[in-house]
Amino acid sequence: MHTTSIRPNSLHTIGLLLLSLLAVPACAQAPAAAIAAAGAAAPLGERSFDEALAGYFSAERPGATVIVTRDGKTLFRKAYGLANVDAKAALRPDTTMRIGSITKQFTAVAILQLVEAGKLKLSDDVRTLLPLLPSKGQTITVEHLLTHTSGLKNFFAMPGFAALAAQQVDTAQVFDFFKDQPLEFEPGQRFAYSNTGYFLLGLIIEKVSGMGYADYLEKNIFAPLQMRHTAYEGRESRALARADGYSPGPDGVRPAPAISIDLAYAAGGLRSTVDDLALWDQAIGGQKLLKPASWARTVQPYRLNDGSYTEYGHGWMLFPLRDVKAQSHDGMVPGFNSFVTRLPEQKVFVAVLGNNAGLHPGAAYLAQKIAAIAIGKPFPEYSAIKLPAAALDQFVGNYRINDKESRLVGRDGEQLYMQRSGRGKMPILPYSANEFFVKDSPNRVHLRFEQAADGTVSQMTLVQDDQVSVSPRVAGKGGAE
Repeated sequence: MHTTSIRPNSLHTIGLLLLSLLAVPACAQAPAAAIAAAGAAAPLGERSFDEALAGYFSAERPGATVIVTRDGKTLFRKAYGLANVDAKAALRPDTTMRIGSITKQFTAVAILQLVEAGKLKLSDDVRTLLPLLPSKGQTITVEHLLTHTSGLKNFFAMPGFAALAAQQVDTAQVFDFFKDQPLEFEPGQRFAYSNTGYFLLGLIIEKVSGMGYADYLEKNIFAPLQMRHTAYEGRESRALARADGYSPGPDGVRPAPAISIDLAYAAGGLRSTVDDLALWDQAIGGQKLLKPASWARTVQPYRLNDGSYTEYGHGWMLFPLRDVKAQSHDGMVPGFNSFVTRLPEQKVFVAVLGNNAGLHPGAAYLAQKIAAIAIGKPFPEYSAIKLPAAALDQFVGNYRINDKESRLVGRDGEQLYMQRSGRGKMPILPYSANEFFVKDSPNRVHLRFEQAADGTVSQMTLVQDDQVSVSPRVAGKGGAE
């Protein structure tokens, strides 16, 4: 089955903007096990979740809350860092955070509930439900919105969005901002992450149910599941411990800019806790709220017009983790950085909710790291060694990705770097005589240089997100500085 690839470490943030699709390079493939096993430092093995995480956080800075469960039982639950920097208030595991685009899972389930109730169909034309949306000359279905295949422009990326985000706006103003934009492509032609689609799904929920979006979710999802710490922001039924959000600043961090939550709406307007998200995972595993066939549909890759498949279902990213099936989503809004992943066959669930938009490595990296530990397949870890400049020079050169792109490997003093066509330099650190890694890379990039029979370097074998590609060396040495 051919798939259109997406990956979780891409950004789709309000204010910090979009999902960036990380496609696997179109090059020859090599067995993943070959490079993964070659020369890697000792894996995490039985080290605890806390030992794997604690080094990334400071007690004096905003941090994250974390939970790991297996088959509904909590294996690990902890908070790191501060909920409020000025007040020195520590985060607690039950502190609520903005969860950003993880909201999309709840929006998708609400739509499927209404489908089961006979109030709409996934094949319905969006304009029959929202006649105020101008015609785009193509039929856009409800399912196109759910699967990010509608062709509607992501309004977070549109000119003028920053000015809109600086205002207090309501959903009508946001709708007016994007409604007249033409399609970017024919619906169903390809995957392109679009918050616009999920914003419209919120309006559809309100139109079809006769209830406000926040009220519908509370009555039909949160209350039945006893998710008492989850709500549309500003619609909490009682006082809850809340984390403030922070962004990178000149002297560390600063409070994130205020936004109107209606800007995020059904694409990213919820607050929750790791505990409530664990309840959500149990509801999915127990097939509550929806019929089994509907739950199955949420995690089915969407088939495009050309017969290929995306790696996105209905509110879930669908890509493997350590060669096992995983269902995940990230969520980023100003000041917050979150990720959830569930490994259904191992019955493992992990949530990392962070209140620092500049958290590095991000929530996706950390959640995947501890999920891999939980299933006994930890990611390898590497320790940098020192190689003389003369040894580094043998790797300097150009390595072909495809007919249009290559990776330049160059040297700055004693530091080797890699630079893909049109992108910035990325330092690479040696961990053996011919193997390198990128420190805290969100995509866990590591690579090996291969030699030809005459001893010269002939190709680069690179791994990112457990996907292996081989790039042959081509004419054009690159440079050392």
